[in-house]
Amino acid sequence: MKTIILIPLCLVSIFSSGQHTEKFVAEISPVNIGLHTTLSYNFQGKLSYQFNKYFSLSARHNQELYADMISSTQKSSPYPYKKNSLSDIQLGITLVNSKQPRLDPTEDISPKSWNQKLFRADLGLTYYKFAAMQTDYYSYDLDDQGNYSVINSINRLSVSLGFSFIIRENNIKDPNAIKLKRQHSFSAGVYYGLNYDLQGYVKIDGENPSIRPPKNYGFDRSGYYLRYNFRQQINKHLFLGADLFLSKMPYVKYTPNTDLFVLRGGEAEPKIQPYAGIIIGWAF
Repeated sequence: MKTIILIPLCLVSIFSSGQHTEKFVAEISPVNIGLHTTLSYNFQGKLSYQFNKYFSLSARHNQELYADMISSTQKSSPYPYKKNSLSDIQLGITLVNSKQPRLDPTEDISPKSWNQKLFRADLGLTYYKFAAMQTDYYSYDLDDQGNYSVINSINRLSVSLGFSFIIRENNIKDPNAIKLKRQHSFSAGVYYGLNYDLQGYVKIDGENPSIRPPKNYGFDRSGYYLRYNFRQQINKHLFLGADLFLSKMPYVKYTPNTDLFVLRGGEAEPKIQPYAGIIIGWAF
């Protein structure tokens, strides 16, 4: 996995000679809501850096902090700190970048703004952890003493390929100091699941020892994502915005042990994962 992550970094370092046209940007989403088998309050952070006019690198992490059960089972795991999380790192390769309009010094009235349009390919790695909090549904076996073996979290590593269309409205009142006013980003792409991992425990009051459940379930490796991101500059550095995300992650086809649990509906991991948040950020 470390080798895979280093590949985009090496590519960037090879081609990053030339003028750096963008900034290092940090943003957080202190108000971020997710919908799984729970309605969750999340915290999201993102760092991005534009190496030159062609290559950029970004890393994002969305961490669930608190969740309310909305399924038909209300029992929770003895490991409440195991929360849903979604992490990704992406290498952006700009394929099309519109040109800045020429300013005619003989004109009395010059344009005050212009829209820059970019079309970018995004290559990435994504790690998604789903916390299986309904203990009845995810009880898959009994040991010799009659203790339940339970799956506690389902983790997936995937690669992604997508494209982004970005519209940047720039302020050009001063041709020597062009400033970003606002930005709209539309992204779509696909996932391919590389591998999955299960974590679990034996349900023994006061002990709950960890175990590694067997990986004997089917793995639907396909997935997709859609994202819209809006950014409004407040001043040269500070900006506010919104981030909307919808995905179908590669899916582990878990089925409950019918000898241990009677399926009532609503307990399984949903295939569609939506997030919505308000962002605040700083451009350096």
